[in-house]
Amino acid sequence: MYFDGVLGALRDDQRDQCRVIYHTTLMGQLAAENLDDIRKKYSLMTGDVWKNMREREHDLEEVRKRAEDVWAYAKSLVRIESDTHLLSKEEDPSEKIERELQQQIEELHNVFGVIQKPLLVLSHEELLKRLEDQIHQTERLNKMYKYVSKEKDEVLQKKNHAELILTQLEYSVIPTTAKYKSEKKSFKEKMEVEKRRELESIQLSQKKGDLITEIRMALQNLASLLICCKAKAPTIQKGQNKGAMLAQQETAQELAAAQQQTCEEPIESNVIKLLGLVSRKANVLLTMTNFDVDDNMRSHIIGVYQKYLDNYYANYYHGGEEEDEIGMAFDPESVEVGVITRAQIKARSKRIIYEQSKKDQ
Repeated sequence: MYFDGVLGALRDDQRDQCRVIYHTTLMGQLAAENLDDIRKKYSLMTGDVWKNMREREHDLEEVRKRAEDVWAYAKSLVRIESDTHLLSKEEDPSEKIERELQQQIEELHNVFGVIQKPLLVLSHEELLKRLEDQIHQTERLNKMYKYVSKEKDEVLQKKNHAELILTQLEYSVIPTTAKYKSEKKSFKEKMEVEKRRELESIQLSQKKGDLITEIRMALQNLASLLICCKAKAPTIQKGQNKGAMLAQQETAQELAAAQQQTCEEPIESNVIKLLGLVSRKANVLLTMTNFDVDDNMRSHIIGVYQKYLDNYYANYYHGGEEEDEIGMAFDPESVEVGVITRAQIKARSKRIIYEQSKKDQ
């Protein structure tokens, strides 16, 4: 883009310079034509003047010859005694000057008479003004010609400089263009790689979002499945030390705080809080089940768990039937399972997903 702008500016500058050169050349041609016309006109006038002057000179020579002949003839008629007196008489210089001036004035009158016809002037004053105007016009045209010639030289110098710069730019643009074309393919490949990485990152973020949603649903299901149970208060046995007694009291306090929670807890959408809730309930269940189990109780527990699995898979594959309430009887406490149905868990999960999607939007 930079070189295109520079080339465009150079073309515009070249166009302007060509326009200036054209107008300058046109003005110079007009001035030269006007000067040639004036020169032709004055040359014609000069020719007429010279012709008239030659004719008058020829006439003057003839008049002079005739005057000399008349004078010679007159001298022959004059008495001889008066010849010495006439020869001795000297000519006055002022009269000679006046006679020369008179001749020049007559010649000028004749010249002005010849010039008045082509210039269409009536008086000598108008002719003088016209000649002065012509002199001023000639001087103005000469000055204009010099100025135009100077401008023309400057424009030609700028043109040569611009052509030199253009040539340098052409030689410098060729390797730059080749380099750009060679790097264009690598740039396109990098852009494609970046686009693929961006698409992969978007897909990965979507997968992570789906995974987080599934984890949230699983934690919510675990929190819903881990029901609240009543725990037996710890009994103090003989021979226990104070540390064990304090530990059992703290455990009893935690169990009492857990007993205050019900299975109808508000639905939590924060994963960290859900994880803490599930961990707390799991710790409560582990604490509640931390007792010795004999063989009969173990077989009973295995049977209850197997029955729960059978009911779960039967509902999973066939559906439409509600789960049978399954209970686990322990001494000294009882844990009831299946208080919340599967349909309720699904409804809660859907509601959590819907609320979380609205928050993300």
